Amino acid sequence: MIKVIQNFLKKKENKMKSHKQGTAHFEELTFKEQASSITATINALSGMIRNHLRRANIENRNVVGIHKKRFDQIKRMIHRNDGVR
Repeated sequence: MIKVIQNFLKKKENKMKSHKQGTAHFEELTFKEQASSITATINALSGMIRNHLRRANIENRNVVGIHKKRFDQIKRMIHRNDGVR
């Protein structure tokens, strides 16, 4: 039984830190882990915008204008990071 517990704890120690679970700051992640985190964030943002546009449509708002605003926000974010080295 003690051996089982020791193996469990050893495996737990060897696991990668997870940004999602709040055990590591983004800067502490490896390049690959940072890339995965960025991809997950982009996918989540895409879903939020899609749901936001659906809500806008339900509430009879200007969906085209709102889509343009969100697109412009994303463009501004991208340009804020131009030339970052």
